[in-house]
Amino acid sequence: MVKLRKGHTKLKLALIAVLGFIIGLGGTVGIWWGYSYIQGLKGTPDISVENKQNYKLATPEGKSYSDLLAEGPVSGLDTVGYLAWTLGQQSEYHSQSQTTSTAVIATQTTNSYKDYKAGI
Repeated sequence: MVKLRKGHTKLKLALIAVLGFIIGLGGTVGIWWGYSYIQGLKGTPDISVENKQNYKLATPEGKSYSDLLAEGPVSGLDTVGYLAWTLGQQSEYHSQSQTTSTAVIATQTTNSYKDYKAGI
């Protein structure tokens, strides 16, 4: 009888361990599902081609962007529009930038140059 009781005790412990694992796994899956459901309720932004807009803004006849800045403040969206229109009118242009990063032990300077021709 004693051996049978020890066997039952081991069986009970094994059963409790397995049930605990299953309950823990179910809880984890339930929390993950609930979080995913809540995120889905927030909605996904529409990134289809039909929802896109191009914003190009031509400068007034005979004026440059510098002239517009001299007349008064220009909004950030208008600045992007003027830039998109100007670059769209050019078949080629050159881009140059310099970035300097300072760390405790050294300073790094990066110079970047790029030529854009025919949309490339």
